[in-house]
Amino acid sequence: MSVLSRLSSVWRGMVEQRLSAAEAKNPEAVYTAAIEAGEQRARDLKRQIAALMAQQLRADEPDPELQERIDEAKVGLALFKDELQSLRQEATRAVAQAKLAEARITTQEAAAGFSGDATTVGLSKVRGHIDELYQRANEGMLDSEGNAIHARVEEVRQKTALERAREELERLKAARDGGPTEEE
Repeated sequence: MSVLSRLSSVWRGMVEQRLSAAEAKNPEAVYTAAIEAGEQRARDLKRQIAALMAQQLRADEPDPELQERIDEAKVGLALFKDELQSLRQEATRAVAQAKLAEARITTQEAAAGFSGDATTVGLSKVRGHIDELYQRANEGMLDSEGNAIHARVEEVRQKTALERAREELERLKAARDGGPTEEE
């Protein structure tokens, strides 16, 4: 396999993959294109039938084989128009179903707190950033078991303050009673 044919294969695969992804994201466009192509095909069939009918009219004598081809083409056109109408109805149902599914997913995500809404996404990022800052600010503030030592530090502060308050109370009592104070 030559380099160019391999490159061509890769390129076609990439284009096909992107096209498939785009079609999956926009089913309405795919149905619209299919319906438009079907309408064009129906117009082409009508022109072919008209050309056959004109040929039959120009003939000196009616041609039974040509008339049979015209009749078959008319039946084929009628069947094709029915299929096209079915495709239109399918498109309406499928697009409505896709929009309903998207709305349900959006509602479920919003209810679960995972909405793609810009405000929610922004808040999520801010919260994550704040948590990260908090963790970085408190590095080294963990005990040997990995628990935050803030509660333990606060407990020590309170005990120290309580001990100082008791010492101060004892000193004031001693000064009031005329006993020796630590300052004397």
